[in-house]
Amino acid sequence: MRVAARAQLSIICFLVLLAHATSGCGGVTPGAVGPIAKDVNCTRVTQTAYTRGVASRIEVVTVGNDEVGVAAAHAFLLLREAAAADGVALILNSGFRTMKEQEYLYDCYLSKKCNSGNLAAKPGFSNHQNGIALDIKDPSAKWLYAHARSYGFENTVPSEPWHWEYAGADPGGMCTE
Repeated sequence: MRVAARAQLSIICFLVLLAHATSGCGGVTPGAVGPIAKDVNCTRVTQTAYTRGVASRIEVVTVGNDEVGVAAAHAFLLLREAAAADGVALILNSGFRTMKEQEYLYDCYLSKKCNSGNLAAKPGFSNHQNGIALDIKDPSAKWLYAHARSYGFENTVPSEPWHWEYAGADPGGMCTE
């Protein structure tokens, strides 16, 4: 991440934590729900993750109805808050996936009989399975293309404007222990 973008991210992290601290949330209490992200459950759950077919363990938290790796969750919350300030609502459609979920989507991709036959990586090789890939709904996607990189997100599948992967360090946030 560029130095300027990292500095901007640090300032945003500080402001988010300050907002939580002044709201009584404290910004660092696991499981806390503050005014900025009422749909976040900071209770950490350990899941089996896969990176290039190799299993490991990661901790995920819940944003909306989806589990997300902790670092990607913090970065997404900062991204979503910035979008909201610009009048754009970002909605998380998909985060962390278990092996069973990825197998189902991969079978849909191969058979074209479900999930609209959308592209899906081979099970064990999807970055959704290591907690860094998010499918984000944006009414136009223009905002994401213009700003997501500043928050550490890259659109790594050009044919999928909704697919974004987080490639930075944990910026910290409301689920920081």
